[in-house]
Amino acid sequence: MRVAVHRSGGVGGLRVGGTIDTADLSDELAARAEAALEPQRLEAAAAEPEEPGAADQHVYDVTHESGATYSVGGGGSSDVPAVLDELVNEIIRHRRG
Repeated sequence: MRVAVHRSGGVGGLRVGGTIDTADLSDELAARAEAALEPQRLEAAAAEPEEPGAADQHVYDVTHESGATYSVGGGGSSDVPAVLDELVNEIIRHRRG
């Protein structure tokens, strides 16, 4: 599954990310990513209300291989933001070689 994930916000406000294919990930991370990237889970995570102090939290913009786009905040009870953060970190790691 190919997906574009960009992280912005936080204290520094930088936007980082890119495109990654779950086939390039470890089996464990690929399985968690594919589960988190199911459209229903992304929609639910995007609909969660902002937590107090949300201005300093990351926001993840996701373009699913289906073409749908989602904006997921870093707070809430979902595990989706944590997985998206791992994907952004993998994108950065792959760029550095």
